[in-house]
Amino acid sequence: MGDDFIQKKNQSFKHQAEKMHAEEFGSVTLFDAIPEEARRLVRFRCPAGDPAVGEFIAFVDVPGKDKVRVMLGTAMIGEADAASSKEVRSLLAEHPNLHGILPAKIVASKDLAGFCKAELGAK
Repeated sequence: MGDDFIQKKNQSFKHQAEKMHAEEFGSVTLFDAIPEEARRLVRFRCPAGDPAVGEFIAFVDVPGKDKVRVMLGTAMIGEADAASSKEVRSLLAEHPNLHGILPAKIVASKDLAGFCKAELGAK
């Protein structure tokens, strides 16, 4: 009788603890911070490697640099061209909660000119 009571209470406690942790460490990501209407396609030159379609990257605005850097994890794989850099910077100015980092997903791999296409804010 005592063991059943303890096991039942233990399960209840574990369930409550897991629920509390799930709420506390909710799954709000960078991708959730970008409204649907802000999603756009941009081109960038990617001389370092050939990222796969569907791979997640980040456009990082480094203060003092002319072009926005494109990062795959911690590695820089390219730079956005002037038009794309301007577009990324305007989106970052509209959404200061992104702290200079705009997530994206590769939608077209490297073409003959060495450019890739990415969808800004894609989930």
